[in-house]
Amino acid sequence: MRFSSNANVGATYHGYGRRDEIGVMIEMTPSEPSTTFLAPRDSESDDGNDDVAKPFPPSQRGYENDLDTGRPTFRHTTSLQQEAAKDLKLRELEAFAAKLDGCKDYIALIAGAFRGKVRNSMLFSLLHNDATAGMDEWDRDVIQNEKKKLLQHPVMRLIVILKWRAFGVRMFSEQLLMHLLLLLTLTVSLTISLGTIQGDPKDDPDGDKEFKKIAGSWLCGTALLLLSLLATRFLTWQNKQACAWATLVLGGCAITAIFLNLDHLVELCYSDAFVNLNNGLVSLCAVYFCIFELRELAADYPDYAVFLSGDSLMYWRLVHVPTHFITSIYKLVCTKTPSPYLESYWNRIQLPLFLLVLVYALCELWTYFPFEMCVYLGIPMHFVLCLMCVQYLEAFRDVGYLLPMMRRMLTDVFRYLAFYLPIQCGYACAYYLLFKSQGENLKPYKPDEDFADNFNSSLSKIFPGANTTDETLVMNLLEILKTKDSNDIFQGYETVPKSFLTTYLVTFAQINMEPFNQLASPAAYVLGYLLLVTHATIVIVMLLNVLIAMMDKTMGAHMDEAKLEACVTFAECVLRLEKTTTSAISDEYWGNLNMDKVENLYEEIVRADANEKRDDDAVLDALALLGANVDDLEKRA
Repeated sequence: MRFSSNANVGATYHGYGRRDEIGVMIEMTPSEPSTTFLAPRDSESDDGNDDVAKPFPPSQRGYENDLDTGRPTFRHTTSLQQEAAKDLKLRELEAFAAKLDGCKDYIALIAGAFRGKVRNSMLFSLLHNDATAGMDEWDRDVIQNEKKKLLQHPVMRLIVILKWRAFGVRMFSEQLLMHLLLLLTLTVSLTISLGTIQGDPKDDPDGDKEFKKIAGSWLCGTALLLLSLLATRFLTWQNKQACAWATLVLGGCAITAIFLNLDHLVELCYSDAFVNLNNGLVSLCAVYFCIFELRELAADYPDYAVFLSGDSLMYWRLVHVPTHFITSIYKLVCTKTPSPYLESYWNRIQLPLFLLVLVYALCELWTYFPFEMCVYLGIPMHFVLCLMCVQYLEAFRDVGYLLPMMRRMLTDVFRYLAFYLPIQCGYACAYYLLFKSQGENLKPYKPDEDFADNFNSSLSKIFPGANTTDETLVMNLLEILKTKDSNDIFQGYETVPKSFLTTYLVTFAQINMEPFNQLASPAAYVLGYLLLVTHATIVIVMLLNVLIAMMDKTMGAHMDEAKLEACVTFAECVLRLEKTTTSAISDEYWGNLNMDKVENLYEEIVRADANEKRDDDAVLDALALLGANVDDLEKRA
């Protein structure tokens, strides 16, 4: 860009650069202090290229002058404030990294990570971006990348592992088992409420057989899950294998006893007490998760807010925390600034969903939930609960990296839809108009001779007195029976929405050829098959391969980053569990820690990083050697 200015050539200006959405440097007038300015252009640069811009020399004007609110260009000084805030945050992260480096030689210094409050912990400050809410997207990305690097620090990973062993593994196991229990009981409750069991189980043998399967699955699953939940109360990192074996043995004994007395137990399930017991378990599970989410939400407030409010702790949790949840949603929708709790996409749906489950269970206990509500709310509610099981994979290293990868692949799908939807809509409308216009212009039925002979002989056997000697009469009857209605022939294309769905299934090779074969007009016949051939070629051959190529590129380009984000999601899982614990648990665990084992664990982390780095260096050296050999072969050729 070139601009004219009344300033003298060589005048100094304070320059700042920024980028637009596509990463191009934007340069404004010299009167705008938040830009990078171009100096007058020379006819030829030093390297022989003409029309090359040179930057002005740095300004000697003070930073305070740029922030003068009385200046007419103060509308551009916001970027200066954001730049200062970013620099301040980066300096804080540098100090944070120095603190972690200081713990390398003396591991006992990390005791503060266990004895401090959650909001003041190092993990909380690294995983929440509330301090960078007013910055540009690029500045936030820079800070978040620095935070992710700090989460990879050996000392930070040691802290996360110790917290996982202190309370994470027990609480994670408990929460997972409660979620499975909620899914089991809600499935049985919806099955009974929606009347999927045909007939009375007491009188109908088929209904009794189906109910026996449901009751048997409920008895075995509930017994095993309740025993597992009981075992989690005694679960620690040291005795996890013993608890697992004890649970398997006791669970196996309980399931064996249930199968030996299954008929008697199923008879007890015929009563309303079974339905009430199941709905009671649903409500208890929903209350458990509501309390869990509210305690995590309450961690957004600093602890001193309880004392500043002047109210009791119970009043604060029952009034201030729900109010904070509502205001957080308002800020998220209106100002796009999520609270620490709502930064997680899962948290945005979990609390409303568990409240809905609680309302459903209470209605089923006191009265019947409306049938329409069970269909239109119960089924989606059950589906989302099943979908939420995916979030528990973040604690497993082998599959945890796939969660951030799935988000990137969903982005590829949305980009693919930008090409696919116009083509899909065009073909859906074309098929609808074609078959609607040819509804009465169908090919006449031409019976096969062998089929006609078999039909004639069968007709004489079924109706002995019928006159089957008249072939014309028999053929007319056969034509009437075999001729279909136009709505049956063109089924799937009666309306535009049905045509859209039928056309969408072509993507998965679900093609019905009968409507095209019944077109009588040669022009309509050719047009129909031309549409079908081009549709299959464009969608199946071209667009699907484009989507596969996009996903393959995403997998290859972001695999290392996804593994890094897997560490972040695991740390978020630990922090989410830490928010619902008390500091006494961490203090007790830290007091019982063997520092020799902690130092050994830290050394294992450092050695693993060193081995991984050596492996990466070996791969890079091999690639460099391969490239050199290829270059040598090209030169010889």
